[in-house]
Amino acid sequence: MWSTLLLLFCLAALSGTVAPICSEGSETDCSLNGVCNNEGVCVCDPGWKGDKCNQLKLKPPSRLEPHGYFNGSMPTWGGDVIYENGIYHAFLTAKGYNTPPYDESDRYVCNTAIIRLEGKSPAGPFEFAEVVLPVYHHETHAIRAPDEPVFGWHAPKDWPPSLVYPVGQIISNEGAFIWRSKRGYHMLTHCQLSPNHSTRGAYGYSKDGLSSWTLLPDLMWDANMTWADGSVSYFKRRQGPGLYFDDNGHPLYLLTPVDELYQDGCNWGHGWTLMQPIEH
Repeated sequence: MWSTLLLLFCLAALSGTVAPICSEGSETDCSLNGVCNNEGVCVCDPGWKGDKCNQLKLKPPSRLEPHGYFNGSMPTWGGDVIYENGIYHAFLTAKGYNTPPYDESDRYVCNTAIIRLEGKSPAGPFEFAEVVLPVYHHETHAIRAPDEPVFGWHAPKDWPPSLVYPVGQIISNEGAFIWRSKRGYHMLTHCQLSPNHSTRGAYGYSKDGLSSWTLLPDLMWDANMTWADGSVSYFKRRQGPGLYFDDNGHPLYLLTPVDELYQDGCNWGHGWTLMQPIEH
């Protein structure tokens, strides 16, 4: 019996055949980020990788090039970037008052405002432009409507944490970033599963965006990020994801708020907003 199995295994290896991991023509088998070819292999869209096209092709950012917004006197915690009239506008959640860490006004939910920055590229460098909404506004997202106006979404001070519960998958998530592509609907979230619940991300997808969401608990980004020069940043927190897309709807940058010093999510600490490039 064992010799027969060994012979079959050797024959398969010699023939170079590989068991298909998807059904020809299926987009769902490729996490709606690609399509299955006639060899049973997912061909991923630009910016995605993996057997199931469920991982972003993140590449190390350069410290010598723009890579987000760091301001020691004004911590920020993510948001969105929109291009208009030759300017990249970053709408970010920011600390409202400049006070010593961890006194009462350093509490995240009590001391957040929404600011607008202006830059020359999606990753910056950015300069402060204005306070869009004052203290007690947070978790901002900016989107462009079909008729061109820009709309901002924010959570008021009494808004509870957003928990996403896809059908049949009870997993605690927050800070969902949802977008639509030609293949369906997609979602990045801060996944609060252990280990690494302070730095973990997850990806989900759905054909119609209303039901039958599939949430994949695989790590979407590494808390220990390697830079182009080989140095490493060890983030205590990396959450609240967002994406910046090119004109064809392919992701160019992953936007995540990060903190290298403090893990306590209830306080501002030294948060800043990272824009990590995505390889095509």
